Amino acid sequence: MPGIGEFLANRFNARSCFDALYLKAAEHMRENASVQFAMARARQLSGTGSDESMREPEVHLDKLGPDLPEMNLNFDHRVDEPGQTAPYSFPPTLIDALRNARHVLVFTGAGVSAESGIPTFRDKLTGVWERFSPTDLSTLEAFRRDPPLVWGWHELQRTTAFHAQPNPAHAVIAALACQVAKLTLITQNVDALHERAGSQAVIHLHGSLQCPRCIDCGEPYPDLPVPLVPLEGPRLSPPHCPNCTGVIRPGVVWFGEPLQEEALDEAFAAAVDCDVLLSIGTSGVVYPAAEIPSFAWQAGAVVVHVNQQPIKVRDLREYSLIGKAGKLLPELLSVAFPRSVER
Repeated sequence: MPGIGEFLANRFNARSCFDALYLKAAEHMRENASVQFAMARARQLSGTGSDESMREPEVHLDKLGPDLPEMNLNFDHRVDEPGQTAPYSFPPTLIDALRNARHVLVFTGAGVSAESGIPTFRDKLTGVWERFSPTDLSTLEAFRRDPPLVWGWHELQRTTAFHAQPNPAHAVIAALACQVAKLTLITQNVDALHERAGSQAVIHLHGSLQCPRCIDCGEPYPDLPVPLVPLEGPRLSPPHCPNCTGVIRPGVVWFGEPLQEEALDEAFAAAVDCDVLLSIGTSGVVYPAAEIPSFAWQAGAVVVHVNQQPIKVRDLREYSLIGKAGKLLPELLSVAFPRSVER
């Protein structure tokens, strides 16, 4: 079993192959997903997760040693360097839960991709796109009204993702799968950076830029070339379906569209089955995906939020770790699984 340090070194010493973007998620739909979802929803509506049980978060990252600057998350620390001491401590109950976990669920959002340079939907557009809003370019109505404009916008996103590299958070999540009995990875991101970091069977709640399909017959379109942003401007005509000649649309979930039922059922089933959930870089405002951590907590799981902003947490079994995922996750795993770190 490779150590986390060795895994990270291997990942970041060579450029990941772009073909890995086309790895298909393995089928592991639970037969009782709908039943578990209903049970979890009933528990939520019962009031056990009401706002009255929420409080301002405690930051469980205590400084170690008098020479370390208080709450400085910009430390330069590699988990595979000998003689290093982690700048922060973590609650023993959290470490024990992670070490003894039967099923770890990792739930990631835009904050993880942002650490690889992928803009979020909250970022202002620049250049020829400055007069547009991302929300105006991410609807079915917009695509039907102006297919070249919307396709060109999504090809820009695909180009950005193509040139981006998975960051240490992506790599550590992939390495964690080798350290625990079972790991489920659910992401709201559409850039496929998790696959390029080595993760498999990723559940994509919002689709993927690498999986376009026909707008008419729904047939997948696997023949996407290496993305190129058109030099003449933002517009780029989309290809046509070889099956029915329909227009090919991006394979992401747009505003106003429902999430894929199968992916959502898998996500909720994993939420109520896991005993540890790591929510990383998520805003907690996009529903129904935002309910996943709550469902896990109500089912008895330890819930850990890793975010650059404080997250409201409950008094029991819930933690808010403030900082960059690419810094905190290597530290957390090096403490939880010290034997896996190459010295």
